[in-house]
Amino acid sequence: MNRAIGPLDVWACVISSGRWANVLPVESLFGPCTWVVPEQQAHEYKRSGAGRVLPVGSDYNVAHARNGALDHAWHEGQGRSCLMLDDDPTGTIERVDPGYRKTKPISFPQAIEILSMHRAMHRELRLFAFTHMTNTFYVRNEFTLRTAINGGCLLIDPTSLRFDVRFRTNSDVDYGLQHVAEYGGALRLNNIFMHFGRGNKHPDSGMGKYRTDELRTEMVALLADKWPGWVKPAPDNPAHPVVRATGHRRAVLT
Repeated sequence: MNRAIGPLDVWACVISSGRWANVLPVESLFGPCTWVVPEQQAHEYKRSGAGRVLPVGSDYNVAHARNGALDHAWHEGQGRSCLMLDDDPTGTIERVDPGYRKTKPISFPQAIEILSMHRAMHRELRLFAFTHMTNTFYVRNEFTLRTAINGGCLLIDPTSLRFDVRFRTNSDVDYGLQHVAEYGGALRLNNIFMHFGRGNKHPDSGMGKYRTDELRTEMVALLADKWPGWVKPAPDNPAHPVVRATGHRRAVLT
């Protein structure tokens, strides 16, 4: 859906599966969006109040859905940036200054305006995101360019890069690394906390329906194979990737 949010003119969408009950809460926080959903669930989303629904096929894969959103953004949005959102926000958005421990609540348009300021200063990049960590202890820098990207809220400028559909989890991490390899970085804003449930409250929907420790471990191993030297499994948890993207290189796994 084409929308103006602060200074940005974007095509806004929500990637969702099995969470049509979230339509009204999500749009009350983010405003109207196109809901990118499995085709067999399109009726449920429309019945729950979604004004715009984009079905993406019966064999739902989050990476596939994200690619469908990007392709639609460049077509319907006529080259607009794609603002891509997860479907389980808690409703809390906060800002913290690096070096401080106290957060301040801000609105979604305010968060997007701050992100757009960084985008204006890094026009060579195509991918901009908010941090997935929501502990003030980890806010050492206002932004980073080569750290792990999480798909909760992504701003993606027109690019030929697409999500790798082999990744049933961690496709957002891989996509960030693609941008590091192609453009030299992907900007992650570290001092804006946009809280998401990340499937923890809804294990029967989204990736929660199939995400297991075994699958996560398999996907991290695939990441490590694709990005040698940039990704490795965490020593204490092979289902969690450790990302250290240094240098400028392309993936070796095709």
